Amino acid sequence: MTASPAMALGLAALSTCLAVTVAQAEILDLRSDGVSFRIDTDSLALSGAPDGSAPRILSQPELDARTADLVSSLTDASWTATTVDATYHIHAATVDGVLKVSVTAMQAGRLHWPVSAPRADVQYALPILGEGRRVPADHGEWQHFLTEVLDGLPAAEHLTQSFFTEQNDAYSTTWLLQTPWDADISYTVQDDRLSVGFRHEFTPLNLEEAYHVSVQFGPANWIDGALINRAHLQATGAFKSLKTKISDRPDVGKLAGAPHIYLWEKGPLKPQDVTAWRRFMRVFGNRRDNPGTLSYAIWPNMPEDMRTDVNAGVEQAQGEDGFVSKYSRTVMTRALNTALPKTIARRPVKPLPGGHDPEAGPGYVVDFRDALISEFGDNLAPPETWGGGMSTGIVKRLSSAGIRHAWLGVENWLDALWHPEAVTLAKDTGYLVGTYDSYASAHAQATKQTWQTAQMGDAIFDSAAFHNETGAPRSGFRGKGAYLNAAAVAEYARQRTGAVSSSAGLNSYFLDVDATGLVFEDYTDGRQMTRQEAYEAIRNRLAFTSGDLGLVLGSETGTAAFAGQIDFSHGIATPVFDWMDPRMRRDPEPEFYIGAYWPVEAPARFFAPTRVPPLMERVIYDPAFRLPLYQIALHDAVVTTHHWHFGSLKPEGLQTRNALFELLYMVPPLYHLSEATIERDLPAITRQVTAFAPLHERLMTQAMVGFRHLSKDFLLQETRFENGTVIVANFGPEPAALPDGLALDPSSVLIRTPGNFQKIIDLSMD
Repeated sequence: MTASPAMALGLAALSTCLAVTVAQAEILDLRSDGVSFRIDTDSLALSGAPDGSAPRILSQPELDARTADLVSSLTDASWTATTVDATYHIHAATVDGVLKVSVTAMQAGRLHWPVSAPRADVQYALPILGEGRRVPADHGEWQHFLTEVLDGLPAAEHLTQSFFTEQNDAYSTTWLLQTPWDADISYTVQDDRLSVGFRHEFTPLNLEEAYHVSVQFGPANWIDGALINRAHLQATGAFKSLKTKISDRPDVGKLAGAPHIYLWEKGPLKPQDVTAWRRFMRVFGNRRDNPGTLSYAIWPNMPEDMRTDVNAGVEQAQGEDGFVSKYSRTVMTRALNTALPKTIARRPVKPLPGGHDPEAGPGYVVDFRDALISEFGDNLAPPETWGGGMSTGIVKRLSSAGIRHAWLGVENWLDALWHPEAVTLAKDTGYLVGTYDSYASAHAQATKQTWQTAQMGDAIFDSAAFHNETGAPRSGFRGKGAYLNAAAVAEYARQRTGAVSSSAGLNSYFLDVDATGLVFEDYTDGRQMTRQEAYEAIRNRLAFTSGDLGLVLGSETGTAAFAGQIDFSHGIATPVFDWMDPRMRRDPEPEFYIGAYWPVEAPARFFAPTRVPPLMERVIYDPAFRLPLYQIALHDAVVTTHHWHFGSLKPEGLQTRNALFELLYMVPPLYHLSEATIERDLPAITRQVTAFAPLHERLMTQAMVGFRHLSKDFLLQETRFENGTVIVANFGPEPAALPDGLALDPSSVLIRTPGNFQKIIDLSMD
């Protein structure tokens, strides 16, 4: 079916809708349910509009091809497009007002399509940077950020949902990417206007798989794309509600009203666990030269750079006026926590590659405590009180502060094994207790500056890595080791997660990286795998952890593709963004440096407030540009919060904004806590949780059904939930008038629930 380029959209003049075959054609018109589309089959230029609106360019031309084998009807068409060096088989059809396009290539290469037109009257709703952002096409700062920082990054990893929406004054147009694993997101600036698109990569491994994209018109609002994606997730079985998850695993319900808190002060002891420091140091000083004593065995295992300070502490303790300074106590505790695990022998139970034996943990803790008490006696507090992070003391303080539910996480599963009484008390209190773990990348055993989770033994390191087309392994996180194929490490991951969770008594787990969308093709001989197959292998790992092990499961970011397998995510409310500005990580200027992983009691990276660079503050935290796209699609499916690098209290001067977003979007706060910081931070934590928890307990399983701006400056915002609850937040510097005439003060939130209950909460804290 052919037509001249000047023909108006619509096919009223056609006398038949019978399918016909044409040798060559250029223009194709398709119509369905009140919408019209026009495709240039040679170039893939696309235009269209809903009935009653003038047609607009939807995608710019990409190909310089010759059309053949065209078969078409009023609603369906297929053809072959051949360029100088490529051949594509293309199918386009309108179904229920949606244009669906699939492209299959005969050779490897990239197809940069669709690409929106640069227009002055367009704004985009983009599911980027976690929740999503509103981006005007003519906004210079956004143009710079998107083209310089995010252009060309994998869509599966950097879009938390696989779509983008272009909005004009009359309606919105949403492009839904149904095959995100093989595409990149593209941002270009033409005529000082932003264009957005996808670049799909056809590779030797995926040539049999089609590239699927759909385009759909909707109302002129910011959330239609998220609603379209929600329906797509539900239709494809990728959506699983929290209500269903709670029915399957009741512990998931403990996420309701729960702040997420990482507990630090790593190791078995804290300084307060020594009740008589002068006597303790004297015992150590007297016995470290006596063979056969624990002190004698400990001394050579203490780090060399700490021994001078330990000696100073021993000297301080001598004489009638002896004392041990706070600094010496801290250093001695660090030295003991480092040396003791190397000193006290562990009886093996079920060793795993990488030097791990989680099942030996409970027995080892008993032996460890007995050895210390035998050496130092009543100079130590009762062992069930030991520890400054995951400890009975911290759990009791949280409970006494009125925190009914919480997710408590440790960065190292050993910190849960060291303190079984704390884990038990936390669970009895109603808390979830989990550990960080990761199977994304592995290190060779001999690697210096390695970390625990990356040690899986040389056999796995040598055999399980992704390999690229040249046969080289994919370098792992921060360039160390190699990224692993989840299918190749599946059995080991099952053994380790099972052993860790059961031995430590955990009811939750956090699998880092898995839900970020980070996947690769694998060209390993005998194990070739597409990105889609790699996706499925990660889904299987997540499903085993939440399903077979029955744990409340979280992961980093939590892109929509994994919403069915995880219960909570860290990185949607605030993504990890220090990699976007080198001053925050690689070039540590005091003004913006995120901080070091030191001191161990409260690492500055997590505990020290950090000033955010101006551009990062604009794109990450400016409420005028933020959109709750993830919450619209998945609020009742996945509980989301901040990435652990940027918890609720981390960004300097932005804590109030975080608190406002947490209430407006109904997402939990995330904190870091230790014995060293609890006096400083617990009051702020308690105040925020008191405001947040009761409402979240009612709304966690409710869909977010609406979002709108109530002011022209975009700083007065409203969300609505399916049970009728309405939340309004004023991010502006002045009182703002609501549609009903009520004035809402700055940094305040209005909550209206069914039955006309109304409450205003002041969240100012910066």
